[in-house]
Amino acid sequence: MDNWRACFRSGYLLQCIQVNSLWFSEGARHLWTNIIGGFHDELALPSLFARIVDPRRKQFYANFVKEASLMAISDYQPEESDAPLRGVNFPRLEYVFLCCPIGGSHVPRLQAGAGAKVKVLDIDPNFEYYPETYGLDQEAWTEILEAITVIFPNLEAVTFEDRAKVYPGELGRFAERLPRLQAFDHSRVVESDVLGRLV
Repeated sequence: MDNWRACFRSGYLLQCIQVNSLWFSEGARHLWTNIIGGFHDELALPSLFARIVDPRRKQFYANFVKEASLMAISDYQPEESDAPLRGVNFPRLEYVFLCCPIGGSHVPRLQAGAGAKVKVLDIDPNFEYYPETYGLDQEAWTEILEAITVIFPNLEAVTFEDRAKVYPGELGRFAERLPRLQAFDHSRVVESDVLGRLV
């Protein structure tokens, strides 16, 4: 129901921003403050900003963003994923929802320093229940967790929203690399040397 309301609200706001420049500036602020899309790649930051050609317009919208989604992608095309965010700063970004679908081990890179204000990160590891299968293997998680500490060095709270499997000691090393981390919910994460995605 909340997603329906958000889409409904966005539809009206899209109409409002076409009235005049004052309505545009007010409506755009509301449309771009929270752009959480879950597993909808078209609502993740790189996809949204890839559609905007003018760098000044990209920055105009980026200045509003407080909450956003990122989607880990295949590491075969990292440049393609990173390119739309190059040169864009997110001065108000405080919360990121990171989706990690099967095959996604590359976290899109924000411009250096753009992730410094992010305090809260929720991670959806895409665990499948029928049959019970981890979305990613341990190698992918090692790469993702390392990237998170580089892109978002000042995280205070991290939550794994579902089940995942990492190498033993990986969670401890991750927490050590985040000096401001106060809350780390990894109760659904298993540390295991057993390779593979099946439970």
